[in-house]
Amino acid sequence: MKSKRMVSWTIRIAGILLSGLFIYLTLQYFSLKTVTRVAMELIYSPLWLGVMISTYALSFCVKAYVWQSYIGEKGSFAPYWSGIHYALFMNHILPFKTGDVVRAGVIKGAKPLSWEESVSSVVAMRVLDLGGLVLLAGIGTFIYMDTFFYVGIITLTVMVLFVLVLPFRAKHTLRKSILRSMVHFASTLLSIKGLLLFGLVLLSWVLEGFTIYSVGRIAIEGIGFFEAVWATSVAVVSGVFQVTPGHIAGYESVQSYALTFIDVPIETGYTIAIITHVFKFIYAYITGLISFYLTPVSSNVVKRWFKRRG
Repeated sequence: MKSKRMVSWTIRIAGILLSGLFIYLTLQYFSLKTVTRVAMELIYSPLWLGVMISTYALSFCVKAYVWQSYIGEKGSFAPYWSGIHYALFMNHILPFKTGDVVRAGVIKGAKPLSWEESVSSVVAMRVLDLGGLVLLAGIGTFIYMDTFFYVGIITLTVMVLFVLVLPFRAKHTLRKSILRSMVHFASTLLSIKGLLLFGLVLLSWVLEGFTIYSVGRIAIEGIGFFEAVWATSVAVVSGVFQVTPGHIAGYESVQSYALTFIDVPIETGYTIAIITHVFKFIYAYITGLISFYLTPVSSNVVKRWFKRRG
């Protein structure tokens, strides 16, 4: 209990510090004229607007496919797509991450899975997501900052070892259903299928990098594609410190700071961060409503899911 409280307070403090940095950046560098100009240029640029929307949407389709493939179920693709976008929607309306609980509940209600199986599949997807992000962030940090690379590699290694070793160290404390799910994840990760799924997860994050790249090509023509992918991975990783809906403030702070390492002026980086985040909010709300239509869930059902997460 104490360790859980310590982690919670660490997240809150880090989130508050990032929010404070955002306030400073806003007071120093926010220009409504610049943000409006770049946003309007994006809107009237069908090429980059189309690239941004299509690749961002495709990235979530890839994630949904990975989730379905991991579970090994051949039925309808819609519940997986809806589950991911339910989670995205919830994370953008609440000041803390609750989307994964809803995601697990949606897939349990739509597929013949137990609560433990649905939760473990979501946890497995989050581990793959984090692994992909840490890898991309570590490579980019080494290239653009000449530091922290080994921190990223060590983190990734520890995470993988944790996933592989825990099932064998916790046999007497975990319920058989949870243990079975963890063993399934470890065995899948070490297989050819696991490597392919991890490769697809990496592809999904690369596709998401087009969001920053598209806005960046309008705001500053010299931005490189992998630079955009790296800035995306760093900003998304910082979401573990979410204390505001959609990680408002923290996302902008980290992304603006990261872009300065690839010689993007802080004012321009801040503008890019604002516009990309507004787009992600709009996407989350629109696809959230579509998910409600495709896979309706009542508020009472959602409340029951939250009661069961412990």
